[in-house]
Amino acid sequence: MDDLMVFVSVLRSDLNEQPDAWANSHVAGYLESIAASSEGSLNKGDLIVHEQRWAEIADALFAGRIYE
Repeated sequence: MDDLMVFVSVLRSDLNEQPDAWANSHVAGYLESIAASSEGSLNKGDLIVHEQRWAEIADALFAGRIYE
């Protein structure tokens, strides 16, 4: 979990240093983009979402940065 927190901190720094590089600089749009970009990675028939490794969560958080 420490690695995830470091990654989140790096994302926050990136937002502060390069706000124009972020398509979604507000939390609502960012979270919506995470959900939308992750939607295709779930199997349509699965009702249970399996626990993801921190790297997969980090990928989703990063995707929210640029996904529109």
